[in-house]
Amino acid sequence: MREEHQIALVKKPAMVRNGYDTYGIVALDDDSLLIAVLFALYEDIREHTYNNLHAGSAVRVTASLTTNPYLLKRDAPDFEASAT
Repeated sequence: MREEHQIALVKKPAMVRNGYDTYGIVALDDDSLLIAVLFALYEDIREHTYNNLHAGSAVRVTASLTTNPYLLKRDAPDFEASAT
């Protein structure tokens, strides 16, 4: 069985201006980066299809935090520093 390890980190600021979501991605290699970009696109399309329904300038603030022990256990706290 292959050992699981974190391959990428996708960070999304809590504030969205004028319907434009921005993402910061840190990845171990090009393949991991591609997977992370596809994941971010999927999440953006699935969760935020309403962003461009406003008529002018807008700011939306959303914050979320997981308490799922399975996800927290898999997150490497020093991943970003070690991958760059």
